[in-house]
Amino acid sequence: MDKDRQKVVATWIGRMEGVNHKNVKKAQKDLTKEVKSIVPSAGTLYGICENFDTYQHGGLFPLLHLSEDSGVVNKLLNTDSFLDSDVLGPGNMVDQGVFEEVACITPQIEGSGTTNSVIAVSAFKSIETSPNAKLIKEWKQWTGARAFLQDIVMAGLECTKIRFLVRVAPTEEPEGFYYMLTTEVPIREPSDEGLFVDTLQRFRVERWFGYNTIYRKIG
Repeated sequence: MDKDRQKVVATWIGRMEGVNHKNVKKAQKDLTKEVKSIVPSAGTLYGICENFDTYQHGGLFPLLHLSEDSGVVNKLLNTDSFLDSDVLGPGNMVDQGVFEEVACITPQIEGSGTTNSVIAVSAFKSIETSPNAKLIKEWKQWTGARAFLQDIVMAGLECTKIRFLVRVAPTEEPEGFYYMLTTEVPIREPSDEGLFVDTLQRFRVERWFGYNTIYRKIG
């Protein structure tokens, strides 16, 4: 772990079962209320943009909370007080960990700036309990980051930031996500989000590994 690198607390909120397609929005609203009571107040909560993310209706991990607050990061690293996986009950699984940013790319964009954006998140598990140097070095290839960026450009969209993060704590439980790729795309037109969802769906078919979905900030 490098003390000078940006740290992020990522809290994944998952469902053991899907929800009825008619109740996706209500189910997410109810879950959001519960999640806000257990995650750090410093940070951003994201909700899935897709009603069906290949795995199940409502999303396998419909919510994701990210916090870069140094106080939150240091507290978890110093006390090891991570949320239990069943803190929300048997119907939901929680995976919380501290990740370290090992790479960040900010491509130049032609369009005007906008605060409206979504992020695609690709998350990967590992059977190892320590970072793999080769995987870190070759992250652009095996995560599909380079190919995904090309797909985004071909779709007529732009990318403002790509980040590759590696889990640094806790690492003794290999069932949690270990590597994470985030790709931020600005949404300037209402149709842009649909284009991005379609782009990710094609990417899933091409790659077919890792957990891939798109999230938007929840107010």
